[in-house]
Amino acid sequence: MRTMKFEDLPNELMISIFEYLYPIDLFQIFYGLNTRIDQLISKNLKDCEIDLRSIRKQVFFTICTYFASIHDKIASLILSGNEETPSLPELFLQNDFALTDFSRLKSLTLDSINSFTSLQSLLSQCQSLSNLQISNCKKLHEEEQVLSILESVWNLPDLKNFHLKDCLHFGKMFKYIKNVSSSIESLLFGDVVQLDFDGFINLVHHTVKLQHICMTMESSHSYLRTTELFSLIISLKLVHKGIRYGLINFLKAFPTLTDLSVETEGTFIDGYTWEDLIRHSLLNLERFQFQMNALLVRVDGVDVEQRIDELLNTFRSPFWIEERQWFVRCNWTQSSDQIQTTFYSLPHSFEKFIAYEKSKSTCFNRNAFYSYDQVKILTYNDSINGLFSLPNNSQVCFSKIQQLTVECPFKEHIWSFIPTWNTLKSLHVIFQNKVNSILLQSILDKSPNLYSLSIQSKFPLENAFFQFQSESIHRLDLTKVVHLSNRNISLFDYESLINSPIGRQCQVLLINIRRKDEILNLTENMTNLRAFIGVREGQMRSSSIGEEKLYQWLEESLPSSASINISSTYVCLWR
Repeated sequence: MRTMKFEDLPNELMISIFEYLYPIDLFQIFYGLNTRIDQLISKNLKDCEIDLRSIRKQVFFTICTYFASIHDKIASLILSGNEETPSLPELFLQNDFALTDFSRLKSLTLDSINSFTSLQSLLSQCQSLSNLQISNCKKLHEEEQVLSILESVWNLPDLKNFHLKDCLHFGKMFKYIKNVSSSIESLLFGDVVQLDFDGFINLVHHTVKLQHICMTMESSHSYLRTTELFSLIISLKLVHKGIRYGLINFLKAFPTLTDLSVETEGTFIDGYTWEDLIRHSLLNLERFQFQMNALLVRVDGVDVEQRIDELLNTFRSPFWIEERQWFVRCNWTQSSDQIQTTFYSLPHSFEKFIAYEKSKSTCFNRNAFYSYDQVKILTYNDSINGLFSLPNNSQVCFSKIQQLTVECPFKEHIWSFIPTWNTLKSLHVIFQNKVNSILLQSILDKSPNLYSLSIQSKFPLENAFFQFQSESIHRLDLTKVVHLSNRNISLFDYESLINSPIGRQCQVLLINIRRKDEILNLTENMTNLRAFIGVREGQMRSSSIGEEKLYQWLEESLPSSASINISSTYVCLWR
């Protein structure tokens, strides 16, 4: 009986199989097998996303050979020069690719590109973009270069959505922008991109169609009042750092807001003040979300819970309970001299969750609003243990956690309030006592899509630790394992890592290195490793091994195909 081959499948079935694969995997597995399959892929590939993060160097060159045949199919492209692909943007440009050739390209993400020349060159080719994200350009700090990048973005004729994330020195340059964008409607700035009041005013003046903005702003004065009104902006998501009157006066300038989200650090605004602001200045507001993190000073003779009740009562007026039906919860913990609180609107709508030992809300139904499905980043510690052990908090549920930090040992509550672990991508485990691989394995067994594992420990890792099992983990971070001494010794037997299940499948390794031979030992024997990030410790950080000398030694010792990046603190390899 003849054995059926993949090539014998009908076109319809092949196409159905292709739809389950990412374009990168599709090309790597099937493209080039024969003319028929190549034509099927090209014909049925529509508006695809090419994500060039977290790939092998050779895979990148393979994908580059296909660009000529699919340049009119690519709608979204992600280029990254992060620690896992440190020289990819430069290689992309060196291969004479022009983004102008990608005729259907509408969305572009430029991540960790810290070369001004490379970033500017890519932006000059983006005239048809409608969506742009620039992130993690932390080393670009020269003001003239940063301003030039922003001016290039504001000069893009079709750009509608711009996301700027973790670019430390960019926020202060918005006050100097001169180009006017007549297309940008939505701006999303990550926490690190912090604007001041003058920067925001200038930004609005030079973004004439701006309707939606997410930003971080600091107001150190209460007089942040402007005579002009920002009447086009209908959606504002604000992280505010400063005094309460500065925030209140600032919000009065947005009369057309329909959607407002506010997060504060160190500032509490009571329900009466919010009500007055909404009734008199934000008449169109339909959706209001807030999270206020504030430290209260304890007063002798005043019961803490009574004080929390008094603050919550300001959110129990008919405006809150009957007219708008907006409910508020307070989580708090107390010490001898202070009360740490977080007040937030229900349901909770922020990515990060702050848990304290006690909880109370304005909602009559004590079991309502305990679904925290917007939370993606969660830290599980002693405070959260206390919170979820309370009887009225038994319904707490985090169903979409992507990043989890957990302190071991932990209590059984963790299994009840995280009903599914399928969304978990990144796990950071802190061992307060001796490292317990059984507890770790219990989490891994429930996390089928976990990609990254980071270990933090005050104790060295025993050789048996690396026997844990997880088919999905491909990134391992061991840089937070504490050293026993400052001698030039390994923290553990590297052979245990190399020959372990996780060592054999690991693709990205972050680890402390104390001798240069450790680099070769790990990279040569961990056969699936595509990216190596070594934190230089001990002898490796001494002046006797300079960057140039170490680079030369690695260049002579490693295959010529490996990309090498060295700083005073890191050694990064990509292959």
